[in-house]
Amino acid sequence: MKIAVINFSGNTGKSTVSKHLLYPRLKDAEYIAVESINADEGEGEGEGDSVRGKQFGALQEQLLVIDSAVIDVGSSNVEDFVKLMRQYRGSHEDMDLFVIPAVKEAKQIKDTIATIQALAAMGVPAFPPE
Repeated sequence: MKIAVINFSGNTGKSTVSKHLLYPRLKDAEYIAVESINADEGEGEGEGDSVRGKQFGALQEQLLVIDSAVIDVGSSNVEDFVKLMRQYRGSHEDMDLFVIPAVKEAKQIKDTIATIQALAAMGVPAFPPE
């Protein structure tokens, strides 16, 4: 299973959800951070590859050869990531699930809605098919 954790806003818990909730529960998963701002934080156990949003093509190639991954899309790279996901038509189908963490603050709620709308415009379904 390949899970992308994404939100246009920072401070919504993307990395926390990715590293501490999802990653430990996916057998043989790789943790991939799409981030530049927090790239040096928390190095150590559970740290995997780190790529930038504009390296989407390389990420796509990597996802082709692995079965399970948690892709933590940091807000510093989310615009490039989404832009390139649009250009690589159908690339969203390589993800089995998109998780969009949310918090109660007004700005983050607005950004969360924008994230949902952007993913829906690409054809990402609201719920994964059964």
